[in-house]
Amino acid sequence: MSASSHASVDGKDLKCEIARIEARDHAEVGAWASRQADGRASSHADIDVYGQPASLQKSASDHASVNRM
Repeated sequence: MSASSHASVDGKDLKCEIARIEARDHAEVGAWASRQADGRASSHADIDVYGQPASLQKSASDHASVNRM
C-alpha cells in the first residue's frame, strides 16, 4: 500500500502476512502484518506497523518514521 501528499490510510484492520508500505510527503499509514513488513517513508511521512511481524525492514529519510506498534 502507498500514500502521498498528506493522505491518511488506516489499513491496520486489513490483516495480511506480508506488507509493503510506502509513504511520502506528510502521509500517514497504518498497516498490519504477521510475518514480514517493508516500510519506506520519506519527507515527513509516518508509517505504523501493527501485528508484530517477525521481520520489519525500515527505511526512513527527511524527518520520516517507520514504527513497530
